[in-house]
Amino acid sequence: MRYYKKIGAALCCALSLSLPALAANPWQDALNQILEQVPAVGTALKNTSGAGVVPITGSTGTAPAQTGETTGTAPAEPVKPVAPVAAKELDVVLVLDKSGSMKGLEKNTIDGYNTMLAKERKLSVPTEVTTVLFSSNYEILTDRQPIAQVSDMSEDTYTVRGATALYDAVGMAIDKMDAVKGIHDPGHQVLFVIITDGLENYSQKYDQEQIKKKIDAAQEQGWEFVFIGANMDAEKVASDLGIKEENAATYENSEKGVQANYKAVSQMVESLARTSSLVGSQWKNSIVRGN
Repeated sequence: MRYYKKIGAALCCALSLSLPALAANPWQDALNQILEQVPAVGTALKNTSGAGVVPITGSTGTAPAQTGETTGTAPAEPVKPVAPVAAKELDVVLVLDKSGSMKGLEKNTIDGYNTMLAKERKLSVPTEVTTVLFSSNYEILTDRQPIAQVSDMSEDTYTVRGATALYDAVGMAIDKMDAVKGIHDPGHQVLFVIITDGLENYSQKYDQEQIKKKIDAAQEQGWEFVFIGANMDAEKVASDLGIKEENAATYENSEKGVQANYKAVSQMVESLARTSSLVGSQWKNSIVRGN
């Protein structure tokens, strides 16, 4: 009690200070001004125990804040998890290798593709499919058709031959999709999957740098690009094209490996439809890893 009497007496002495000058300063500055001109206040505060004392700066040192005192900072609100947002519409673009090196794996490609379609036809989200097949040139097998209307692949529609004009197929497909009305609207998701068992070796129109610029621009619009490659370091090839390494995988170019690719695609499609994101998708677990 005696300390508070000392403080009171010292503050009474402070009445000789200019009150308007004190009001013009923050309370901390005003208190420090009192301490400079009326040392008794500082002495009384220094002799008081830590509890019940406000912070004081300057030559008198710093005293701890009173327990339970309002500091002006509201307690942090607990972070609420962000609820997943389902896609309003989904475009799936598949750019698939049918070069000569895929010989012997035709049936596995066809079966994997058709199984994926059968499963994803049950999606409640409106989904359009574009399928581009490429070798020395490219052809559009499915031209942005509603998934329920997409025909199964057959031995007549998937025949292997030729070289690998990968860049031309990808560049054409990006240009085609970019021209679709509403493709960049909020809630419209685009999944662009490239599956190849070899490196680019035959493109006539586009080079790597041009494709990277196109992919970079499309990803800025929210498109998801996935690169699945065999007989290569798929992560590095994807990175060179501007595709995120986490969206790339090297697969084993075998019967089992080829079919597993389409199970992975199915998981990607479902993830984007449900949550508008590939984050948390288990698609990589379905890939049969290759060297």
